[in-house]
Amino acid sequence: MQAMTTEVIEMEETEIRVTVERRMGLRFPLQFPLSCRSLGKARKLVEGTTLNFSRRGLLFASDDPPGQGETVEVAVDWPTKIDGVCPLKLVLQGRVVWSWGRYAAVRFRRYEFRTRGRQTAALALEGQDHRTATPAC
Repeated sequence: MQAMTTEVIEMEETEIRVTVERRMGLRFPLQFPLSCRSLGKARKLVEGTTLNFSRRGLLFASDDPPGQGETVEVAVDWPTKIDGVCPLKLVLQGRVVWSWGRYAAVRFRRYEFRTRGRQTAALALEGQDHRTATPAC
């Protein structure tokens, strides 16, 4: 994800300002909770919310987003469940290509869907024996 740039073109003493859209691909406005962990020396973990996705990256808001150039791992709580039971998260690694104020844009290097854990605690709360029940995920 790249920001828009302004280029100045000079033609016979006339200055023309042209705004060039350098982003490629559509943006999908999706807001899901996320956690973002820096993979550098600091290993800082922050919580935030996605603002939009594209095929190559995402934009998110956080009180303390990582800085431009940092390599990060982002885990997004996905709203879909496998068989209606097993919660998913989208885990991606990438680089922060833009950061300003509360916002950061991450370009994906790789990503995968993972389950968010076993459901044995939920089974126990429902009165099922979690030692003999088959975990949902």
